[in-house]
Amino acid sequence: MRSIGIYQLNSIFELKESKAKQRLLLLPGITPDGHSDWIEREDFPRYGFNTYSFSRRGTPEHFPQGLLWDIVREGKGHSKVLRVRCVGIDPEQRVHLTHRIRSDIHKTISAQPCIITGSTSSIEVDHRAGNKDHPLHVHTDDVDKQQLEDFMPLHQSLNKIKREACKQCVATGHRPERPPFLGGGPMISGEGCFGCFWMQPELYK
Repeated sequence: MRSIGIYQLNSIFELKESKAKQRLLLLPGITPDGHSDWIEREDFPRYGFNTYSFSRRGTPEHFPQGLLWDIVREGKGHSKVLRVRCVGIDPEQRVHLTHRIRSDIHKTISAQPCIITGSTSSIEVDHRAGNKDHPLHVHTDDVDKQQLEDFMPLHQSLNKIKREACKQCVATGHRPERPPFLGGGPMISGEGCFGCFWMQPELYK
C-alpha cells in the first residue's frame, strides 16, 4: 500500500487505525464528517473522557488530533467541564491527518516512551521531519519507503507544539529557536530538517 499523498480528508473513517479512532467512533451520533451529539459530564467515563484532560483549546486527551470540539464549562476560571461534543474535522489539519504510517512501524514506535520526556502515556507516532515536501524527507510519506528511524514517539502535548513550530518553519523558511524548556537560542544548522530539535532531539541531550 502506498501513501495517499495530499487530498482533502472527508471522513473520520479515513483516519489511521488507532485506539483514539475507535474511541471517536463510539461517540453518540457521530457522523462521517466528525459531528457528535452532546456528551454530558456524567457520561464522560463511558466514552473515555478524562475530566482533567480538557485543554482550553484543542483535542481532549486520548482522541484523534485534527478535530474541532465544543466544550461547555462553569465554575471558577471555567475549569469544570459540563459537556462536550465533536463538531467536525479541522480544515487546517486535513492534510496532516492523511499522512500514513506503516503498521509495523506504528506498532513498534507506539510502544516506546516519549523520546523527550520519557512519559509512557498519550504517546503519538510522529514523523520526525516536519517538512515532508523536502527532497530529503519526501520518502517518509510513502509507506513502501518508510524506515523505523523516520519516526519517533512523542507525547501528545509536545507533538502539538512541534506541529506549530514546523508549520511556521515551512511557511517562513526560517528554522525556529530552541523551545523555552531548552533555554531558547539557535538550533543546530543542517539541510532539510536535520539538526532541528524537533527532528533530532537526541542531539540536544
